[in-house]
Amino acid sequence: MGKKILVIDDDPLYVEAVGNFLGAKGYEVTSSFNSEEGMGQIKASKPDLILLDIMMRTFTEGLLFANKLGRDESYKDIPIIIVTGVKKDAGLSYGFGSSKEWPVVREVLEKPINPEELLAAVEKYI
Repeated sequence: MGKKILVIDDDPLYVEAVGNFLGAKGYEVTSSFNSEEGMGQIKASKPDLILLDIMMRTFTEGLLFANKLGRDESYKDIPIIIVTGVKKDAGLSYGFGSSKEWPVVREVLEKPINPEELLAAVEKYI
């Protein structure tokens, strides 16, 4: 079985498209539609990588979740790639990456994303 990727995003069409694309590339993809469901998935089956949206139930839900995971000894080694359509609106500079506030964030990608760009980022961190 392939490496496990968890997609946490509230857009079901995006989740389905990413799941199908990465699944066809040999990855085992699971999904959840908010950080609470995502935490349940992480506890049930620790993924090798997380693709995380920023704006779900609240404008900063994803950022707060990334911060929480980065401070938890059990999960701080799971790399996160943020994939968002609100990068500029959220005040994330284009150089945003792993930092003291979000230690598990490896990269931030802008939606809509080219599938090959997404695959390259996944392969870089998994």
